[in-house]
Amino acid sequence: MTRSWFLPLLRDDLDARQRRLVAELVVGDDRREGIQLAQGEDGLPGPFEALLRTPRLGVEIARLGGRLQVQGVLPSHVREMIICLVAARLNSAFEWDAHQAAASAAGVTDAQLATLRRGEVPDGLHPADAALLDLAAGLVAGGQAGESTRGLALQLTGEEAVVETATLVGYYELIAHVLVVGGR
Repeated sequence: MTRSWFLPLLRDDLDARQRRLVAELVVGDDRREGIQLAQGEDGLPGPFEALLRTPRLGVEIARLGGRLQVQGVLPSHVREMIICLVAARLNSAFEWDAHQAAASAAGVTDAQLATLRRGEVPDGLHPADAALLDLAAGLVAGGQAGESTRGLALQLTGEEAVVETATLVGYYELIAHVLVVGGR
């Protein structure tokens, strides 16, 4: 594993904006989603330690990620397959490790995960799921998806799912880049 370029910030040394970001990210008594930190643990996992350096952006990035996770229209198995595909294509070990278990819990099979790990779209998916995965693969492969790929995804899933797929790909590409900057 690559060593982080940033030293962990101690909780006692955080300014008000950084504390707000931690509050957005960390599981609290009234939140079901978020990062679990051990009692007294300092530092945040993955990209979040780097995002503490820019808390205004970090808060908005965290909110977008949270909305994509819990308020999106994509079924959880499709969302997690897209995230795993992006992680594999970008060689983002943190993202892969963070989402492989969630994909399994959402019903993605070991064989499908193995295919995704190679950066490929699994065979045998429901046509609507395959259309969104093909769209995601095209977007992460260079920001382009063919006319027929986009058209089929629109026809089978609708505009909202297509835009959410593009947003999900972009979000996890952003996280992968933050991970690189953070030395993870």
